Amino acid sequence: MIATLARKSLRARLGRAIFTGLAIMAGVAFVAGSFVLADSLQSTFDNLIDGLTGEIDLEVRSELTVDDLDAVRDPLPASLVDEVAAVPGVEVAEAGYGRFAQMLDQDGNVVTTQGAPTLGVSWDPDSGLSGVELKDGRAPSGIEEVAIDKATADRIGYEVGDTIRVVLTDGQEDFEIVGFVGLGNSDGFVGATTVVWDPESAGFWLDDDDTVDTIDIKVAEGADTAVVSDAITQIIPERTEVVTGEQLADETKDQVGEIVSIFGTGLL
Repeated sequence: MIATLARKSLRARLGRAIFTGLAIMAGVAFVAGSFVLADSLQSTFDNLIDGLTGEIDLEVRSELTVDDLDAVRDPLPASLVDEVAAVPGVEVAEAGYGRFAQMLDQDGNVVTTQGAPTLGVSWDPDSGLSGVELKDGRAPSGIEEVAIDKATADRIGYEVGDTIRVVLTDGQEDFEIVGFVGLGNSDGFVGATTVVWDPESAGFWLDDDDTVDTIDIKVAEGADTAVVSDAITQIIPERTEVVTGEQLADETKDQVGEIVSIFGTGLL
């Protein structure tokens, strides 16, 4: 009897039953899709971060005084690079810059991002410390040459050999594009527009009051990383720290994970 009533009720409201079923299926699909997308984003960023930090054994940086995703570390004195390089067991000590450099397109308009930074960075392809990879052309050399991220170049139509104008903190300058770069298998830098100089030229254009943002270190083969870290700790100023490449990667992944988690919750 109950089964008969149920069948009659279903037949009488067949359209409603079908659309209710479709709504349930769509809801489940969106929930599952949200989790899959969030996991995929986290995995993509984790791979990029591993590529960016994988060759760094140690990094010297300023300590953060607040626990905030938007907090910015103070710069380090540029003279500290040579001091760190002289520590026994250090094979390479490279100044790291991540500072303002705004690209202009060929019509003179600002190249915007979706909230990502507009970066100027240094890159030494021979040091092995960076996850930056050449996608086309060659590495920049000299103060008149730059490479830019291939994702931005493709988006706004720049080619190797073109002249690009870059807005820096002290004004605008023109450079020749000699190459396109990306992070690992990616053509971009996680949404950031990126202008790349060789280390010496990056210091010329991006240096502010003889400071650098970080010092990335490669430990010599056979040297004990912990011993080298302790030796560096003895010479660096107060409120400055030494972290391993693994710590650096884990911290960055955690920070990105918080953002992805917020994004995933928003989708849900």
